[in-house]
Amino acid sequence: MALAGIDRLRQSALDLEHEYALELDDLAPGLRRSAINLLHYLAVRHHDIRELQGLLVQLGMSSLGRMEAHVMVALNAVAELLCQLLGHPLRDASPPSDVIAFTEGAELLAHHATAILGPGLPERKTRIMVTMPSEAADNPGLIRDMLINGMEIMRINCAHDSSAEWTRMVRHLRRAEKVLGRSCRISFDLAGPKLRTGAMEAGMPVAKWKPIRDLLGRVVAPARVTLVAKETAIGLDPGMIPVRESQLKTVRVGDRIYFNDARSRRRTLVVVAKTEDGCVCEASATAYVVSGTVLSVHRGKRLLVKVTVGELHALPQFIVLKAEDTLLLTLGDEAGRDAMRNDAGEVLTPATVTCSLPEVFQSVRSGERIFFDDGKITGQIE
Repeated sequence: MALAGIDRLRQSALDLEHEYALELDDLAPGLRRSAINLLHYLAVRHHDIRELQGLLVQLGMSSLGRMEAHVMVALNAVAELLCQLLGHPLRDASPPSDVIAFTEGAELLAHHATAILGPGLPERKTRIMVTMPSEAADNPGLIRDMLINGMEIMRINCAHDSSAEWTRMVRHLRRAEKVLGRSCRISFDLAGPKLRTGAMEAGMPVAKWKPIRDLLGRVVAPARVTLVAKETAIGLDPGMIPVRESQLKTVRVGDRIYFNDARSRRRTLVVVAKTEDGCVCEASATAYVVSGTVLSVHRGKRLLVKVTVGELHALPQFIVLKAEDTLLLTLGDEAGRDAMRNDAGEVLTPATVTCSLPEVFQSVRSGERIFFDDGKITGQIE
């Protein structure tokens, strides 16, 4: 059983090497064997080898726990020992010229590290690399202080900022090097493709507010709502409600505003402050307000004015997924939407969302896993 497991790992590693044969041919000769070893390692890591490791430990053999620098040599060595125990020869061994020997791994790692990161200090093996924050573009003192405190590599993440900010960061570093008599390498981390889900269907235009309550349901802090004399919510911050009339100028602190919300619940706003083009109100109850809701402003028992809620922002839609649900990931510009269900809650058509990177659909395979939001949601391609 252990030998069969090793054979599966070896074959998986060789298959992945064969899959990337054309890419390997394009590499610099000095990097080819390291790239092959990386492919072997990635292939092995696609397998759960814990059970195999347990069997190998029982036989007093290597558990393959430290094979990263010489994957195929480690697999071949374990397979050879197993074959000797079983009394038959090793099958289909990889040519020695294509693999990294046990003694070479550490040497190659040190060589490549020096080539990329520069020579390390005698007293330590590590280098100090610092990723630049955006403010480093306009703060030369920050970069100078980093250099004083041992920064050996400035890392610029090209997924953020722009070439203008990167240029200023480099300029600040070069000036600091001259002043301090030190040197520092620069590592540009190039931005990869943006793999994102596409836009969702617009939801219903509605505004919601609710107060903060304690565990007993008592209001700890009322909800704050700002009414603004404007036709539409475009350009307004969340929490600001446009009203179509301009009579808000007559509203004073202490006035009360009564209305029925979208659920026909009677609600009240209390004016607590005036603004240049409206007023700030507080609410002690949750409310849902839609465009066209009529607000009646009262001072004491007297009705001052009625105003109407203007055009509101549409709330963003979302998709609800449960275990074993199906999600269609599609190519194109169609807006994503939640699943459509019948009155019994049964799915008629599954939820769908688009993917921003067309190349995904050219390479994805059935059985592979897919992750959303840094792994918070995991699925399997069917």
